Parts: sequence; C-alpha cells; structure tokens
Amino acid sequence: MRDEAHRFAIASHKRWKRREDLSSLLPHIKGVGKKRMMLLLKEFPSLGAIRDADVDRIARLPGFNRKIAEEIKSALQAPDQA
Repeated sequence: MRDEAHRFAIASHKRWKRREDLSSLLPHIKGVGKKRMMLLLKEFPSLGAIRDADVDRIARLPGFNRKIAEEIKSALQAPDQA
C-alpha cells in the first residue's frame, strides 16, 4: 500500500511539474494570455504535443485563430526554445 501511495504521489508531482514548465513558457508568446494558456494545457498533454500539432488543430480551439496558432508554432519552433 505504501508503494502504491508513493507511486501516485510521484506521478502527480510529475504531472504538475510538466504543467508548471508549460505555463512558464506560454505566457511569453504574443497573444497567449491566461485563458488561452489554460485551453492549451487542457487540450495538449505536453509542450512537445503542442509543437507537433499542426496550425489548423490549434486554430480550431475556442478563442484561437490562425494568426495566434501561427504565432504559437513560431515561438515554439525557435532555436532557443528547443
């Protein structure tokens, strides 16, 4: 039982850490505020998933458009973000 509780705690911590990492990067992208950031975090499990998503998929999210999606993709593809 102790091992299961420990496994659960570690998995939960990793999940929150991943969200913190994403949330620290996303607000610096032009056009991404708190609401859009939360929508991205709900839709995509990781920063890599956002990078791999095509512009059309991001643009279809509520409150997004093609221009914002292109801005996100451009910011995440920048060499200093790799």
